Amino acid sequence: MPLKQIVTILFISLTIAVFASTKNTSKRLSVYTTVISTPTKINLYWDTSASMNLKNRGITKELTLLANYFKEIKEASVKVILFNLNQQTTQTFKITHGESTEIIAYLKNIVYDGAANFSSILKDETSSANVTLLFSDGNTLFEPLKATITQPIYCINSSANANRNLLKKIAHQTKGYYIDLTKEDIRGGLNRLLHRKENHFLVEKDTSTKGKVSGSVSSSSGALQGVSVKVKNSFTVVQTDNNGRYTVDADTDDILVFSYLGMIPKEIPVLENNRIDVVLKPDGELLEQVVVKAKKSKSNNTIETGYGVKNKDAIGYAITEVKSKDIIATHSTLKQVIAGKPGIEVKGIGREAVFYIIRAQRSSFLYNKPPIIVFNGLVLHQNGNNGLPEVLPQDIKNIIILNSLSATNRYGSDGAFGAIVINTKNANLSYKDLKKGNSALAKGNNYTEQLNLLDNTINKSNLIAQLEKAATAEDAYKLYLSQKKLKQAHTISYFMDAADYFLKWDKNRALLILSNIAEIAPSNPKALKGLAYKLEQFKHPIYAQYIYEHIVTLRPKQSQSYRDLALIYQTNGAYTKALTLYKKILDNNISGVNFSGLNKAINNEIRHFTALHKKKIAYQKLPERFHNTDFKHDIRIVFNWTDPNSEFELQFVNPQKKFYKWSHSKLGNEKRLLKEIQQGYSIEEFILDDAKSGGKWIINIEYLGDKLVNNPNPTYLKYTIYRNYGLASEAKKVKLIKLYKQQQKVTLDTFRY
Repeated sequence: MPLKQIVTILFISLTIAVFASTKNTSKRLSVYTTVISTPTKINLYWDTSASMNLKNRGITKELTLLANYFKEIKEASVKVILFNLNQQTTQTFKITHGESTEIIAYLKNIVYDGAANFSSILKDETSSANVTLLFSDGNTLFEPLKATITQPIYCINSSANANRNLLKKIAHQTKGYYIDLTKEDIRGGLNRLLHRKENHFLVEKDTSTKGKVSGSVSSSSGALQGVSVKVKNSFTVVQTDNNGRYTVDADTDDILVFSYLGMIPKEIPVLENNRIDVVLKPDGELLEQVVVKAKKSKSNNTIETGYGVKNKDAIGYAITEVKSKDIIATHSTLKQVIAGKPGIEVKGIGREAVFYIIRAQRSSFLYNKPPIIVFNGLVLHQNGNNGLPEVLPQDIKNIIILNSLSATNRYGSDGAFGAIVINTKNANLSYKDLKKGNSALAKGNNYTEQLNLLDNTINKSNLIAQLEKAATAEDAYKLYLSQKKLKQAHTISYFMDAADYFLKWDKNRALLILSNIAEIAPSNPKALKGLAYKLEQFKHPIYAQYIYEHIVTLRPKQSQSYRDLALIYQTNGAYTKALTLYKKILDNNISGVNFSGLNKAINNEIRHFTALHKKKIAYQKLPERFHNTDFKHDIRIVFNWTDPNSEFELQFVNPQKKFYKWSHSKLGNEKRLLKEIQQGYSIEEFILDDAKSGGKWIINIEYLGDKLVNNPNPTYLKYTIYRNYGLASEAKKVKLIKLYKQQQKVTLDTFRY
């Protein structure tokens, strides 16, 4: 046999043996290494989003790796592309004799701000680069990382919070490599850059339990669904499922805050173990000391308070009530009805009579201020010429006398000395009546107030006031970047307000600043909902769509997540997606989601959808009641708020100066709030049809909740008013309101109809 043939056989045999050896070793991968030809043109993408400036990133390690790499390749043209949400800056550098001082200095002085958006990177094939370097953690709530270029991409990261699987996938698809500097030293990373290692793409599964706490939350009546479990002093928050279970990212020494409507909040520190089970108690127990205990009667044991109908034994404070049946024929004035009731003193006569609620020591009442009078929801302050309203006793439905504790809970500082609540028989249009008539027409209740118009610029923070003193856009931005480092700037309201301020200078920069909310609170639905509302107000519905899609992944059991997403799909012209989602909602085809609380709003919105876009969709897939395009409402008003626990009150005043109120409070509408929490929605609509035209309508609003203005994640309310809803001539106006800052009742909007 010729020598050449023998050598060939030996080589084949050796190859087979090596292959068999590799195949029989379960821990090995089929691997080979080739030396990369030295690149002469390099594209270097550098992520400048805020998350890339975190303390847990080893940027010095990244820059050292890069400098060593340039030393090895000696000569190259490097195009540096800086990118974040909506800005991309390109600058080209020449590497000569391995010298990279200029490019390294440039990268050391990068400004990091806003969120990342990968919509316009790794897609340009015209650059003729030999290799692409991407320095990013791969994280964003906006368009995710995708690559369409064919040259090798080396994804380099030193952040512990990186999206490793995505970065690996991008590198693998383009025959590049993922270099994880949290696990590999600079020498190892340099070897990856200089030698291509082909291997199987493996997805890492996160099997660690470190940093995660699980458990359950219950009350004496069983598991609690929708309990908020928050890591104190952070934006990390989750909710319990329908079995009361939860899992939250938290470390040892963190404090978990458990809160639920009608329950006493509980704070528990995280210890070495990673399971915490909690039992919450009703908050009524806090007021046991002031409960007036009496014998239970077999008759109806409820009372209609200023907050709605309540069980007397569950109220938690003393109440005196006068019902219509208690008013006798000899009562000719309101004063006669109230005077002499337990705890009431009257000073003065006639119109100058002033009523007082006696406190614990009878002799001290002269040093008190008089209680407020609440007449059909209208707060009146007593003085020498303004006492009780003129009303016939026979028209009274009931009178409730609230002591200072209960009145302060409901009316804030105005109720510090109590309240006398007077309800007449024909004054209020109830919310049930409103829904039956599908109308916001008010009846009864004379409106006499003069309120200030809502001003979102009031109660500015000191930081925003400082920004407003800047002479130029660049001066303002430099100041903003320094403010960002302060703890008090790490709030949702700061970025909202700063974005509003920068609109006058640069709309793109304002949008970038706003997107920081996605960076600091990527898993907080309340914060993200406020961000989505603001993005819509800024006329960036595509960005809002990404946020709504992310909220669905965070809260897949909340009904409004799907409604909001369907609506933004419609806004963005994604009609097929909107139709598909609406169909699932109507068919109740989303597991574990209850849409009953949204039936009215969703039905109107689907009818609106088909009325305007019937020719663009397969409307036949919808029930027949939605096929008719003859649909419109003269005025449709929609309120959305970021937290179902928010307490506020709306007042509608018609052109005839008659008003009615809609209350969203724990004491006034507790069942409604509980339903919102359990089903996951926070929306209400009001319809005006066929009302008398030509007059002015007024909408007032009052915040009843937590008055803390330094809440890092406060409540926002989105107000949308449509004219000619459902017609081609439809017009829409949107306002985003800092609900938490409305310390006093204000006028939200006025309009003529």
